[in-house]
Parts: sequence; structure tokens; C-alpha cells
Amino acid sequence: METYCAFVTYDIERFSAHSEAQYRSVQGTLEQAVETAFALSSLTGLWASATRERGGDGALAVMSHQALPQLIDAFPAQLQRILRDLDPDLRARRARIRLRVAVDAGLVDDVHTASAPKIKVSRLVDSPALRDALTRSHPDVTFVALLLSAEVFTHYVAGGRTKLHPAQFTPCQVRVKTFEHTGYLHVPVPSLAQTERRDHAKA
Repeated sequence: METYCAFVTYDIERFSAHSEAQYRSVQGTLEQAVETAFALSSLTGLWASATRERGGDGALAVMSHQALPQLIDAFPAQLQRILRDLDPDLRARRARIRLRVAVDAGLVDDVHTASAPKIKVSRLVDSPALRDALTRSHPDVTFVALLLSAEVFTHYVAGGRTKLHPAQFTPCQVRVKTFEHTGYLHVPVPSLAQTERRDHAKA
């Protein structure tokens, strides 16, 4: 039986830049931050029942579609605030957590572990557009960048089912391997990296 679900995945920027001795500590800090962000987004129950696939630098979760409005507006904003508050302690340990987050939705069945939305959300989180959103922002200010699939943006943001306005999203072309898609980028707390500020000043 197929069920319409939300797909959310997140990866740490430059996770491999940490030392091997830091991996477990950074992973533990991330898991706690994510758990707290879901709780503050009123998603504790839906997160507890989610199917999760953890990786070294993040995770992918399949959740009830009821989570989508909060996944789009509350969850990234809460993550941004939590990671900002954690940053001084992380930097004292010569570590850093900045996250790329991607959200899609689609049908999943009870038999097959692979699905088109799962593949697509993995491509979205790995897209150059989402990576650039963090690279071009200030590492002490911006800790989260979010990319939505076109379908999720159309039905939930443009459709008025979240607290965010469509003007807070930037359309971008996502090309990863043979995958092509239009994604919608949102940065809860935008900023400019020092190189970007110099370029703007010259212009």
C-alpha cells in the first residue's frame, strides 16, 4: 500500500574537515540539535514515528505528510537558532555544524526501500545551489540553508499552507549527475561572506 509522505534530509557542511576523533562528538551534537528542533517545531510525535537512515554527516527521514508545513518553516528556523547558540562551544572544540536541508514529498510503499522522492531529496541536498548558499554566507551568522522540491513549494508555500511567503524563496536549477529539477531555496537567516561583501562594495 502506498502512502504520501514527507522526505527530509540534512548534511553537515565540510564534515570531513573535522578530525576522526571529533566525528562522534559532532554527530552526537547534531542529533541532539535535530531532536530539539523537532520538539520546538511541535513535531515530536511525528519524528518519533519517522523512518530514519543515518549517515556520518547527516540523515534522511521519511515522515507523515502532516509534518510538511512545520518542516518548511518552523524546523529550519529552530535549527538555525539552536546551531547559532551551540556555535561558540563548537568553535572552542575546533568544530562547526552548518546544515544543508532538503525537503520533498511523494508516495512510498511498505515493501521497497528505494523510491523516487528519496532519490530526489538526496540529489537536492547535494546540489551546488544549496552548497553555494552556505559557502556565500557568513559562517558565524548563517547555519542552515533549505531547498524545497518544486512540488512541495507549489503545494505548501505558494499554496499558502506555511507561514513563509513565496518571495522568501529563490528558484534555482538543480543539476546533479543526470538529475535535473527546479528547487526553491530559503535561508532562514541570510548573510554575506567576507568575499561577497567585498564584491558588493566594489559593484
